Amino acid sequence: MVILPTEKKIDWSRPPVVVFTLLLINLLVFLWQQSNDANVYQTAIEFYSESSLPEQEWQPYVDFRIRGGDIDEPTLQEEREYLFLDLVFDPKFDEFLQETTPYYAANDATRYEWITERAELRRQVNLLSAKAYGLATHQVSVINLITYQFLHGDWMHLLGNMIFLLVCGFAVEASLGGRRFLLFYLLGGAGGGALFQLSQMNNDEIDYLVGASGSISAVMAMYVTLFRLHKIEFFYWLFVFVGYFRAPALLLLPLYIALEAVKWFITPESNIAYSAHIGGFVTGAALVALAQRFMTQSIDDDYIEQRQDEDLERKALDRVYRAIAEYEFEKALTQLELLLAKSEAKQRAQLLRVKLNLVNALGNQQKTDFLVHCIDQNQYFDGLDSAIHHWWSQLSDAEQQAIDNHQRVKIGLRLMDLDQYKASESILYQLVDSHYKQPMVAKLARRLAHFYERQGIVSRTTTMTELADSLMHSGMHDSRTQL
Repeated sequence: MVILPTEKKIDWSRPPVVVFTLLLINLLVFLWQQSNDANVYQTAIEFYSESSLPEQEWQPYVDFRIRGGDIDEPTLQEEREYLFLDLVFDPKFDEFLQETTPYYAANDATRYEWITERAELRRQVNLLSAKAYGLATHQVSVINLITYQFLHGDWMHLLGNMIFLLVCGFAVEASLGGRRFLLFYLLGGAGGGALFQLSQMNNDEIDYLVGASGSISAVMAMYVTLFRLHKIEFFYWLFVFVGYFRAPALLLLPLYIALEAVKWFITPESNIAYSAHIGGFVTGAALVALAQRFMTQSIDDDYIEQRQDEDLERKALDRVYRAIAEYEFEKALTQLELLLAKSEAKQRAQLLRVKLNLVNALGNQQKTDFLVHCIDQNQYFDGLDSAIHHWWSQLSDAEQQAIDNHQRVKIGLRLMDLDQYKASESILYQLVDSHYKQPMVAKLARRLAHFYERQGIVSRTTTMTELADSLMHSGMHDSRTQL
């Protein structure tokens, strides 16, 4: 379930400089710093493979795992080749070795070589972004409470967080001011990281937290706390249901926290740090509440109170989506037609895509009427060309010939744009057989001649060129006769 505030629009007279800066920093860290992690990872593996460590450390590893009580030695021997990465990257095993190396080394020379090689491996592994700048479960670090907020696991993790930052962050920055917003953003992320560490106190495993989710949670909490009981507009997306609703902003805060708490409870083994989200929510709300109580001059109440003009088109589109969700396609189409009649050119493409989906659901005749109209009006939007090709290929000869000649020649030209030359040629001969001799038909024949010329098919090029000349001559003769 996704719920996003849509009440405010970016005020470009005071652009959200801090939000854009944070977006840029997160992107650059991911592209520059974290892009090298794959090389670091591979280098560490190659170093370990070529060193004397695998043979020296196998018996200590067996003892380490048996001491943990989770496996026996025969099983470990069977799985030895699959456990290689544990020997390289398991931080608990590395701690175990630091305590026990002297007991396993055969002599001083062996011990020196072992300690030297393990130290070099440790140096290489520590270059991984998560280990260097992530937030370790059992290591308190003020610096890492900040740096972990700018690392991400993958592109989807990064993009998801940055979308939420942009959607919620600009209004919070406008309300608090850039410097205070940045401070609260970082403190919110630190609060999320601190709760994550507290939640892992009884966990013996060493994990590393990365991501701006705690900070983003703080921003969302700041947003709803700033707007408090103002009824603001939210966008929601739940499975196939999408739309908008208005509600007091502050009511969303307990809902956010409750949802994260439930997810944390029912999926304790998840790699999503729900505790960091909750920590961010609580910290962000607390910071704004303190600012509202003790630093009232620091909050731009005029911006918060300012009502955006109601977006009537979005409300109308919401009614269309609701009708679609209830399978009332005819009702949705009627409402969409009214919206299209009033829409601006830049919004028509989105509305026409929705209409295309509707007529696909409603059946052939409405689909035919819509696509023919789009071709006749020279409409272009995502998905239209593939829909035209599929629709025309499904029509019978009788259905094709029932379409007006003027519209059919436009369909033929549009299909040529899609490299569907066979369908275009079929339309051409239909038009010739019906004695339709307008210049557009000659244009279609001429385009087919150019196509066959590019393909090097001389006979078809000649045939189409002669037909185009004949049609052009006939069309001009008919025009003179009418005059």
